Amino acid sequence: IGKKRNVNVREFKGKVLIDIREYYEDDAGNMKPGKKGISLQVDQWEALKEHIAKIDEAIEELK
Repeated sequence: IGKKRNVNVREFKGKVLIDIREYYEDDAGNMKPGKKGISLQVDQWEALKEHIAKIDEAIEELK
């Protein structure tokens, strides 16, 4: 979603997570996930998607 921000789907302890995270470049030049970010469970992801239209409206009002 950006130069240093990524969205990934992964499994952790048997649960599927949607990970929205900032990445950083290590000393070897490899991109690594940083501490800044959020991991959403599938139900949380679905709830967020249901609110996209309202979020878009709020963005337009603030422009």
